[in-house]
Amino acid sequence: MFLMFWFNEDIWGITYQMNDPWMDGVDPSKKTEAFTMLFNIFVYMNLFNMINCRKIKPTRRNVFKGLGSNLYFMIVFFSIAVV
Repeated sequence: MFLMFWFNEDIWGITYQMNDPWMDGVDPSKKTEAFTMLFNIFVYMNLFNMINCRKIKPTRRNVFKGLGSNLYFMIVFFSIAVV
């Protein structure tokens, strides 16, 4: 996240200054686009972390085993992904 925040011009080609407004007339500014992409990356990193945190014991390494058997996990996971 830190690298994508500081090197967004090199990664995505979006240039902006920190004192740029959030809205450029009616359209969102480049600053808004960059921060939106960073927020989406943060959310999807948390989704993948939810999958990785399902297994605690070091002997069990397959985090995808039994993924669909927990209904509450699937409801929360897809609710976060959709919203």
